[in-house]
Amino acid sequence: MVSLTSVRVYADSDPKKGEELFTSNCRGCHNPPNVDKKLTGPSLKNIDQKHTEAWLIKWIRNNEEFRKSGDKDAIKIFEDNGKVPMNTFPSFSDDDIKNIIAYVKAISNVAPDDGGGETKNTVTENSENEGSNYSGILWIVVLTLLALSALIFRINRNLRRYAEEKNGDNIPHKSFYREVFSKGNVAFIIFIIVLYSGYWLVSASQGLGRSKGYQPIQPIKFSHAVHAGQNQINCLYCHAGAEKSKTASIPSAMICMNCHKAIDKGPRTGTEEIAKIYNAVGYNTTSGKYDGAQHPIKWIKIHNLPDHVYFNHAQHVKAGQIECQKCHGAIETMDEVQQAHSLSMGWCVNCHRETGVQFEQNKYYEPLFTKLHEELKSGKIDKVTEGEIGGTECQKCHY
Repeated sequence: MVSLTSVRVYADSDPKKGEELFTSNCRGCHNPPNVDKKLTGPSLKNIDQKHTEAWLIKWIRNNEEFRKSGDKDAIKIFEDNGKVPMNTFPSFSDDDIKNIIAYVKAISNVAPDDGGGETKNTVTENSENEGSNYSGILWIVVLTLLALSALIFRINRNLRRYAEEKNGDNIPHKSFYREVFSKGNVAFIIFIIVLYSGYWLVSASQGLGRSKGYQPIQPIKFSHAVHAGQNQINCLYCHAGAEKSKTASIPSAMICMNCHKAIDKGPRTGTEEIAKIYNAVGYNTTSGKYDGAQHPIKWIKIHNLPDHVYFNHAQHVKAGQIECQKCHGAIETMDEVQQAHSLSMGWCVNCHRETGVQFEQNKYYEPLFTKLHEELKSGKIDKVTEGEIGGTECQKCHY
C-alpha cells in the first residue's frame, strides 16, 4: 500500500488528484508507475527523468498531433509499442497533467504491494474511509475527558476537605455518591450521551444503503482481470448498453459463446467454469448444437443505487466520455468484482465538481453552452466541470 503523503513531490502539483486521473484514464493501458513492466502501454517508472515536463504535457494531451509535428522521441515511442495509438486527452489542463506527473514521480520508486505488484488506490480509499475512523476517535476523546473529569473531581474534593479541616469548619460532609451524582454532574453526563447519540445517529444514517467493498460470490468465477486486463477486451463488447441506454446491462451468455464456442479451457479454472456457460445455454460440445436444456445464470448485482436516484450510463459513457474505472475502480485488475467506491451523494457531487468534462471536441455540448465554448477557445478558462453545466442541481439526479 502506498501513501503519497510520505513522498516528496512537486510543490505546485497534487499527486492525490493525479492518482485519481491516472486511475480513471491511464490505468487501463499502463501498470502502476512503480511496476517496471509493460502492459498495453510502456512502463511509466521514472518517466519524469526521461522527458521534460513540457514534452510530457504535449505527449499526454494529444500524442497524435505531437507525432505529426515530427518529434523524434514521440515517433520512436509509437513505433516501439507496435504503433498502437494512445488515447488523446484534449480536455486535460496543464495542471491536470502536472498532477499526473507528480503522482508518477511520487510512487515510481516505492515498492509494489506483495499481491501481484498492484498499487492500491489509497488516496481515494483513504478519503472515503476517514469517516469510519471518526467514531473510534470520538470514543477515545470522550473517555479521556471523563477520566480527567473524575481525576479533577477527586483532587478538588480532597483539597476542599483538607481546607475545611484546617479551618476547623464544621460543614456537613456529602457522601461520595451524592457528590458524584449531583445535578451538575448528571446534566453533564446526559449532555455527553445526547451529543454522542446524535453523532452516532447521523453517522449510521449516512451509511444506510452504502455497500463499498461488497464482493459477493458469483455463480461463475468470471475474471475481469483475465478478460478486460490480460486479453484487453473492451468493456463495451460485453456491456453494450453502457453507451446506448440508462443501464449497462448484464451480457447474455450468448455473448460469452462468441468466444467460448472455440475457447473451451481457461488459464485459471480450466474447463470447469466454461462448462457452466455451456450448461446455461444448452450447448452440446460433442455435436456443436444448442440442443440441451437451458439454465439461466443467476448473477448477483453488485452496484445498486437508491430508487430515488437517477443515473444514466449513456449520459456518462457516451456524452461525458467517462471511463468505466472512474466509478467501478480498476475493474481490469479484479478477479472477483467488488464495489470500489461508496457511490454516495457526496462522492458523486465531488466528482461533478472536480472532473473536467470532455467538452471541446464533444458536439453534444456545442449548441447548449456557447459561452463556455467561447471562453475555452479564448483561453479564459482551461476546463469545464460538470458542476458548471448544472451537474450539482438536485433535479439532475432526484426527480
